[in-house]
Amino acid sequence: MNKYFKLITGSVLTLASVVAMVSCESDTWKDHYSVKSDGDEAVASLGQTIARIPEAAKFVEALKSTYMYNGTKRMSLTYWDFLNDNQYLTVWLPDPTSISDAEWAVYTSTDDDKDHKKVGTEFILNHIARFSHPVGTDTKERIKMMSDKTYNSRGDFGTFDGVGYKENNIRCTNGLLHVLNGRVLYRPSLYDYITGAFKIKSANGVDYDYKLRTGELGKWLAKYTKEELDEERSIQGEVNDKGEIEYIDKVITRSNAVLKKYGFIDVEDSSYIMVLPRPNVWDSVYNAISNFYSYDLTDKTLAPVRDSLQQYWTNIAMITDAFFNRNLQKHINDSATSTQFKWSERMTQKYPYHVFSKPFSEGGLFADSTLASPNGVIDSVNCSNGVLFVRNDWPFSDSVFRRTIKIEAENEILAGKEWTTKKKNAMYKVNDSTVKSVRVLEITNTQMTWTAEFNIKNNLSGKYRVKAVFFRNVEDDQSSRVSFKLKYLSNPVNELFNGRLPGIRSLVYNVGRTEFYPDTVIVGTSQTDARYTDMIFDFPSGNYESGSAKLRLEMTYVKGNDLSQKIWLDCIILEPVFE
Repeated sequence: MNKYFKLITGSVLTLASVVAMVSCESDTWKDHYSVKSDGDEAVASLGQTIARIPEAAKFVEALKSTYMYNGTKRMSLTYWDFLNDNQYLTVWLPDPTSISDAEWAVYTSTDDDKDHKKVGTEFILNHIARFSHPVGTDTKERIKMMSDKTYNSRGDFGTFDGVGYKENNIRCTNGLLHVLNGRVLYRPSLYDYITGAFKIKSANGVDYDYKLRTGELGKWLAKYTKEELDEERSIQGEVNDKGEIEYIDKVITRSNAVLKKYGFIDVEDSSYIMVLPRPNVWDSVYNAISNFYSYDLTDKTLAPVRDSLQQYWTNIAMITDAFFNRNLQKHINDSATSTQFKWSERMTQKYPYHVFSKPFSEGGLFADSTLASPNGVIDSVNCSNGVLFVRNDWPFSDSVFRRTIKIEAENEILAGKEWTTKKKNAMYKVNDSTVKSVRVLEITNTQMTWTAEFNIKNNLSGKYRVKAVFFRNVEDDQSSRVSFKLKYLSNPVNELFNGRLPGIRSLVYNVGRTEFYPDTVIVGTSQTDARYTDMIFDFPSGNYESGSAKLRLEMTYVKGNDLSQKIWLDCIILEPVFE
């Protein structure tokens, strides 16, 4: 067989050394994974040994009729040639009865339109691994096959990927042979399945197409995938007539800008749980959530990217908590944390973002649908690097993406004029026994009346309650009085609230009245008119991550006797209103 394959000479080889595999039609095609057997002497090659097993006749036929590929180029070598060469391999021989007649017809076909690469990757190479992988009672090994899929070998259970053995550890001159009681199923990665690159039936026999639907999640994810040539790991060949290097063995690396943040479901040796609703539920929720990411139609600068922004952030909102790294779950039966979980956020936020208690108990995130909890998991799809749970609902809270906006006054550069600012420390009581210090912005002016303006970014469209938090100016030992205007900066500017409501006096607020606790003013609240005790603003559009402010809060100092002209402002808060 050396007329098909031969070792590179002049190299010092170790277990991880580069070894070449060269064909009779080309002396440059290299394979850099081979090692020689250090086991007992054997009498036949893998191919010859398999051919002596009567039940392996169809597998041998598939080996002889399926040609190998080098990147996108089909070679004149078959997998039968490969198994009779001197490369050291381990083969798991499938039971022919575990493969349907229709599948065998494809695997053994000699037609010109046979997809040799698909048959080679998804069937033949899915039963072959490089190097020696013997089976013993203590074997617990994750084995990467030549198909790039990884499977568990468990000697204590006597199984490979859950399939039992008929016989194992048959030594050959160029490797080991194990005979299975079934087959090794080629499964797509979660990424392959979601993007529609590979079809597979779920546990209940349903093919959930997450590519062709309103949200087009898979198609959208694929847009952010970038494939690049890894020049260091690829093997160069000749330079063609155009001066371009032709690669004999290309190694392509794939990266995805979205998955880098949420979960590497495109990596074979990862292990994830994903949670998605069935497609028609996705459509309904997608349409509802997209309304929060409506952008100002009067803003001409946003016109070219308005739809893209809406699609991007809607999809992000829906998948924020969809990824769970199984390798990082410490006590998954008690609680599961999505990949967005951060301890620092958990300690500072009242709402426990990205944490799901007792996920496998009734009503839990990973729990099956029941009569009592119909909106549970209705199906699952097992992939090579994890499992997709299909739910009868979208199980996440709007609070995942509809977050409170908090503007720390001391960090802002104020729009406006005729006033000065300083940063101050204000002391306050958390309770009767604990005192803390908070950084505030002192705003002052020599004029009797002045206005400071705060531009607000990253609001969504929808309802918010707007608040301003003040502290008493203990240096003057006086409170202050302010009124507000809240504007939506469309074309023309729309005053959502300007401190004067129909039928009542201009709303003014005495702030800094308490020395030890902050004063929280709800903008639009009236202390004299019950109709305006809890003002809620419904913003017609948002400006999330658009780079421009669409809201402005104007705070006006109101003159008066025995009032300080200095205001100590802590922060401005926009709280989303959930209904």
